[in-house]
Amino acid sequence: IWAAYPNRRVCGYMEFATDGWASDEMANTLQLLLEATWSSIFSIGAHDPKGEVLDAIGSYLDNKNGSLLELAAGSGKAATLWVDELTQRGSTAKVVLTDLQPNVPAWQRLSSQSGGRVSFAPDPVDATRVPGHLRPEGTLRMIHLALHHFTPALVREMLADVVRSGDALLVGDCAPSAQNLVMLNVVGAATQGPVLWSRPLHHALLMPLVGTHDGVVSVLRSYSPTDLEELTAGLPGSDGYAWQFFHSRSALSILLGPAAERLGAAPLLQWSLFAPLATGTQ
Repeated sequence: IWAAYPNRRVCGYMEFATDGWASDEMANTLQLLLEATWSSIFSIGAHDPKGEVLDAIGSYLDNKNGSLLELAAGSGKAATLWVDELTQRGSTAKVVLTDLQPNVPAWQRLSSQSGGRVSFAPDPVDATRVPGHLRPEGTLRMIHLALHHFTPALVREMLADVVRSGDALLVGDCAPSAQNLVMLNVVGAATQGPVLWSRPLHHALLMPLVGTHDGVVSVLRSYSPTDLEELTAGLPGSDGYAWQFFHSRSALSILLGPAAERLGAAPLLQWSLFAPLATGTQ
């Protein structure tokens, strides 16, 4: 059965916690849980084991003298972790957090801890039509564990907006594989416990059920490299762009250590960078 899985987006089914079915308080709990998972994965370098994604981000920002803009930011944690890594390299890059439903309290907390490197737009921002004042020349847009919530038609609109602006886009999402239908939830359970039990009791009781459902659906809805390339095909101006794809370590190695990579497990995360070609490149 695992070998027969197509390793690409296979459905558009809904998720309870993030598609408008849950209360704001429950959705906030999910965002805090994802913060814990992002922090755990980044802390051991499993998100970018070869440093290729950070190299690509740093190279783009250096060449364009650019900045970061997080779309559909949720709690905003993933983008701030990239800024922390860039800062360790001596970069002065900053990030602006945006969302159609801004989580201002969470963003104020991150901003106050960032030394001026994190700011946010308090008003709703449509990821398919980013206002000009939020994207100065050389902006690298980012979207973490959220692109799969967008239908193919909306993803195509988002990509068209990127091309029109001359910006770039980094997508961090679940790698669509049969293994991750199970392992995404296993990693979540292993990294989210303390946060979960700090929340209201009914959240602690409901979220394992809601999270398991939503984790499976997230993988079923995630876009593969082939999906993304097909969605880009024919967009006006897209012949001046190219995709690059990178991967995290597997869920097994996140849980058991790097040696577990030898077991041949699938990567947990897929990083997809859509950026302008260098001048003269075909």
